[in-house]
Amino acid sequence: QGGSLRTRFNLDPRNGNLRVYDDPDPSKTYVLGADISDGVRGGDFSCGQVLCVENFRQVAVWHGLIEPTEFGKELWMLGRFYNTALMMPEVNSSGGSTLSYLVKNNYPSIYRMKLQDTIEPEESERLGWRTNIHTRRLMLDDLRACVKDNLIHVQDVETLDELKTFVKNCMTGKMEAAPGNHDDRVMALAIAVQGVVTLRDEIKSRAQQDQDYMDVIRVRDGASQVAVGRGGYSG
Repeated sequence: QGGSLRTRFNLDPRNGNLRVYDDPDPSKTYVLGADISDGVRGGDFSCGQVLCVENFRQVAVWHGLIEPTEFGKELWMLGRFYNTALMMPEVNSSGGSTLSYLVKNNYPSIYRMKLQDTIEPEESERLGWRTNIHTRRLMLDDLRACVKDNLIHVQDVETLDELKTFVKNCMTGKMEAAPGNHDDRVMALAIAVQGVVTLRDEIKSRAQQDQDYMDVIRVRDGASQVAVGRGGYSG
């Protein structure tokens, strides 16, 4: 499958490069975080990072210089290949065109970000990931914790190299790429980590809801009197 996928992508080094480390597992859930640039020669690169929710493995990386709408096409295919991964494009600036392509072409699973400064429930979510002073700190702190505690398995050498040169600017106090280096892989990875955290929380919440429902059923049926151990019931 990985080989056939590569034939569908533009692997011209001027326009991008896809590296697949693990093919999709039908039983797994994936997140695709994307850091998007203008695609102007001499500028920043765009990057997509795919993580597996269940085991926190980095399974694929797309990295290159590409126009935002064209990047949307690449992300659409990559996301669908990984079991329709939860798509998390950063939409601060250039990402708006990427998001627009994904929406117009009916990508089924796009991250909805909750906006805490809204009042009306129907206005509390927006498609895509928005990086601001607060969410930037959150995503980078979470990424740093995951790396420090060996919770995330990074397989891409270039991503590891960027992590090593992602440092604190002594003048501004801001975490960023050291002079002469890039941080697009780091930022895309940090966005993807937020997706993994979100989906894991949702899975835990659903599991708790299922457990609460079963507890109600057992109480109704009188089974609560024979509960033994943690989560187990005698016959």
